[in-house]
Amino acid sequence: MKRGGEGRKHSALTPASKARAEHFAKATAKHLIPRIGGADEVADGILFVIKNDFVTGTTVDVDGGALII
Repeated sequence: MKRGGEGRKHSALTPASKARAEHFAKATAKHLIPRIGGADEVADGILFVIKNDFVTGTTVDVDGGALII
């Protein structure tokens, strides 16, 4: 597996291609954080909810600010 830019990893299942990179760049250009989030960032959001006993009945959006725009 080789590393792509911005924390992405590419394997046979997720081939690196210019078209794919352009698609994600265009799709996230207007987000508050204009890039694709990594698995570790999503996992951090999940762990926050799991570890915090005081979080109840809410949705934690890990989307780089996509819902705010």
